[in-house]
Amino acid sequence: MNNIKELLNNPNFDEVLQTLLNQEELQLKQKIKQQEDTLKTIGEIKHWLTDQIPITPNSFIGIEESIRRRRSLTRKRSALFVFGGLIDILEILAIWYGISSSNWWAVVAAFCPIIVAVAIAVYAYYRSVEYVCPQCEAYFKPAFGEFFWAKHSPKTRWLGCPNCDYEGYCVEI
Repeated sequence: MNNIKELLNNPNFDEVLQTLLNQEELQLKQKIKQQEDTLKTIGEIKHWLTDQIPITPNSFIGIEESIRRRRSLTRKRSALFVFGGLIDILEILAIWYGISSSNWWAVVAAFCPIIVAVAIAVYAYYRSVEYVCPQCEAYFKPAFGEFFWAKHSPKTRWLGCPNCDYEGYCVEI
């Protein structure tokens, strides 16, 4: 909640909002193109079925690629959210066990693989996203440490742009 308040009070809020809107517009245009490509592929398949025209396996690639790209970022965020919920449940259970049994070594032992699993999940998410600078609109991937420690909202992260040295909220893509 504080990150959203900081984002709204940020002197570069207009630039960040403009970049968010530009990215949403770009994503919608990409979705429209992907759906048009899918519709075209469906038409080709229907034509093949009625006229017995040979069709290659490459004709189906457009459908798969369209679906994959459209859902990729949403799926990544959803998976990370579900994973985080499961990790929270494991942490609560470990703490509850520690309190009820006074066996804190078991809690420590339980938290070690939890920490490793969280680190792997965060690193996998880091590798799958990029950011757009609201000032110069350059695409970039920050260093892992900068990514990890940066303040963030669901679709932005406070980063430094390597292209123009802007420091502020950048849009996740």
